[in-house]
Amino acid sequence: MINSICLIRVPNFLLYDEKLQIPLGILYIASYLKKHGEEVVVCDLAGVPPDEWADRIPAGYKFYGITMTTPDVLVANAIAILIKKLYPNSVLVCGGAHPSALPAQVIEEGIFDIACIGEGEQTVLDLVQGKPSDKINGICYKDNGTIRKNPDRDYWKNLDDLPFPAWDLIPDLISYHLVEENTPATCITCSRGCPYNCAFCATVDVFKRTYRLRSAKNILQEIRILKDEYGIKEVRLVDELTLLDRKHFIDICESLAEMGMRWRTHSRADLICKNKDLLKLAKDSGITELAVGVENPDDGVLKLINKRITSAQCEEAVNAIKDAGIQSKAYFIVGLPGESWKTIENMIAWIRRVKPDRTTLSTFVPFPRCDIWLNPEKYNYKFTHPNDWHLAWILGLENSQEPFMGETEFMNNEELVKARQMLYDFMVSEKYKTPAPKEFEYSLEAYRKAIGG
Repeated sequence: MINSICLIRVPNFLLYDEKLQIPLGILYIASYLKKHGEEVVVCDLAGVPPDEWADRIPAGYKFYGITMTTPDVLVANAIAILIKKLYPNSVLVCGGAHPSALPAQVIEEGIFDIACIGEGEQTVLDLVQGKPSDKINGICYKDNGTIRKNPDRDYWKNLDDLPFPAWDLIPDLISYHLVEENTPATCITCSRGCPYNCAFCATVDVFKRTYRLRSAKNILQEIRILKDEYGIKEVRLVDELTLLDRKHFIDICESLAEMGMRWRTHSRADLICKNKDLLKLAKDSGITELAVGVENPDDGVLKLINKRITSAQCEEAVNAIKDAGIQSKAYFIVGLPGESWKTIENMIAWIRRVKPDRTTLSTFVPFPRCDIWLNPEKYNYKFTHPNDWHLAWILGLENSQEPFMGETEFMNNEELVKARQMLYDFMVSEKYKTPAPKEFEYSLEAYRKAIGG
């Protein structure tokens, strides 16, 4: 057994295209390990059926690290159990959003040996280099039957200190459907964290509202390498707050224009309204689409979830994007606290009036450690399926009869499922949304098979 680590991306059977985006988190960890002379390999199980996992997972590693969000838990556990069966002397490490939110619970389940909390680059390096567990910040582990959680690790203050992702460790760096069709593209991130306090978002508790930006110079260097060495012509900035820092946004636009890159990204409605004059610059620099999180265009719901935007700002933002000649996309969530048949009807009327070019419909999930999860009574929200992680997918269930994890003050689970189907059918029939591919039902069955259900 070699003293090194295999980092694993788990399958996501409910995505239309599992490899649309690269696993940036583990690629950053991998590059940091490589920088310090450690051996690391990435095992990408996206799109791989369960009966092929054993053949795909490489043998002989001391550590196996699995990244997971809350809906990944059941599949990640299944993979971890398989690894322990194949390589019983290995150390199983998990990281990502879910272990960061519920580290002790993950360890209590008895499948993983160590849970990483927060940003994992230095934490994983400490593990691989053999530092004693009680001396490593940012982990939770079991010590002679006692679960111990060490102090949190400080977040990276200067993101420019991190090496670029280890693109060479993943065979599917390029996507031809990420920005525009049939053009080589990949995704990058310009920031980490979020300073806002939305009630449905777990980042508030997990990452303490930190927000850090990479310099435009550093981002330009990354884009240049992607273009010159990998043939990338388009990028998706996965950041959700690209207009938060005005000067930084201008610098990014100029950098992308300099490289001749086409691109797409997201931002908040209020930031778009505040910086409408920059949309022409974005258009001239090659942006193809700007998405905005509307969530629910009802001011009562928006206030309740502490989104700190208004329905009028959402409408103004979408109109400004379209007026600048940029394709607009609006994200919606069904099932948030305060949802009622009235808010459902209002959402449909709002879409018909404002006419965003594209929409995405998400199922509301009260993710662990978000304020709604912590204080459901404050939002008149009732859990009906707590800890049923197979229902924690925000995408992929919109054309199914799977229940929600909870109910609102005004709608029970049966009504929410009916409303979600109605919204999905509306968006598809009026061409605001692309319908699910025909093979999607197979994906649901593959997911159930993977988790043994």
